[in-house]
Amino acid sequence: MRLAFQAAADRSYAVQVRTDLTAGPWTQLLRIAPGPEPRRVTVADPAAGPARHYRLITPAPEQVGGR
Repeated sequence: MRLAFQAAADRSYAVQVRTDLTAGPWTQLLRIAPGPEPRRVTVADPAAGPARHYRLITPAPEQVGGR
């Protein structure tokens, strides 16, 4: 599974995932650091399956020990 989005300059993002759309915690798949210019970001999820839901949030939360 590949997800792509247009990232704004100077904004951090987090791609989060969970298997149940309405319940359970969101797990951070990837944190995207801020960049100096707008850019297209593509994220690959090698563990994608039939019941995997994604969300993109900004700014990305700080996560100790996360990606």
